[in-house]
Amino acid sequence: MPATPEEFVKQYLPISFTTCVSDPDTKAIKDGVSEMVHIKTYINASLRPKDKESGKLVDYVEGKGMPDYEVKDMFRSFIIKRSKDKTSGITKVANKYDVTDVIPAISYKDISFPLAFMGKCTPEELRDTLRLFSYYREQSKTMKTRFPTLQKFADVCLGLDCNGF
Repeated sequence: MPATPEEFVKQYLPISFTTCVSDPDTKAIKDGVSEMVHIKTYINASLRPKDKESGKLVDYVEGKGMPDYEVKDMFRSFIIKRSKDKTSGITKVANKYDVTDVIPAISYKDISFPLAFMGKCTPEELRDTLRLFSYYREQSKTMKTRFPTLQKFADVCLGLDCNGF
C-alpha cells in the first residue's frame, strides 16, 4: 500500500543520519555522529531571479539564481577529487560514488547532486546528500563558516518542489 501524503512528508521531518568524517590517521571517510535535519524549504525554479525588462527567468549563473546554488558545484567537485584519491574511501563506479566504509554504505548517483539542490530527491538521496556534505563541510573552512550547522545548509540549499512528492 502506498504511503499517505502525511506519511511521506514525515520522511523529511526529520531526516536522521550519521555524519561522515575523515579518520585522523588514515584520512579515509568514516562514520561520525548522529544528526537530524528537517527539510522544510520549498524550492522551485520560479524562485530564480527574473529579467527586469522581459520578466523571463534568468538562466543560472555562478553566484546568482537559487540561493547558494553554486555550493552544488563546489560540493560535487570535492567529491570527484576525493574519489580520485585511493585512500579517501570514496570510489567512482560508472556514474555513482560509493562509500562502503560507512553504515549504511552510500551509493550516490552523479545526477543526485543537481536533484538535491532542485528539490527533486527522495528521502534516501537527501540523507546521502547530507552525509556526504557533512564530510565536505568538515574538510572545508569555507563551508563550516558559511553553514555552521547542517540544518543551516538544508535550510539554504535543500528542499522539495512539488515533484519531490
